[in-house]
Amino acid sequence: MENKKYRYFTLSRLNDKDIEFGRVKISSKSGSPLDAAKKLLTSICQYEGLLKDKKLQCKAHFYIRETSGPNKKIYGPYSGSFKKYDKPVIVKLKDGKEIKHKMYPHVFKIKSD
Repeated sequence: MENKKYRYFTLSRLNDKDIEFGRVKISSKSGSPLDAAKKLLTSICQYEGLLKDKKLQCKAHFYIRETSGPNKKIYGPYSGSFKKYDKPVIVKLKDGKEIKHKMYPHVFKIKSD
């Protein structure tokens, strides 16, 4: 069996305040720091007490730090919020259950001049 390698990220700075919480794991094969930022946006909303439909009010400006690997690089700045789908996206699981996704994380890297 192939040994999978992962990259780990944590939140480094949130809305101009140094802060460290949240830890996400992404595949080093197909994942990117942007994928980790999308996952961490969910942690940010939970930290701010915004759950379920209130996540649409969640807006953040943040940096993330890689905690695995030799260089522990900081990525960002990212800006993110949750957006609502026009129609819910339905995902069918292997066991036959269905999950409806009503919103998605919209995260992008802010380009510096």
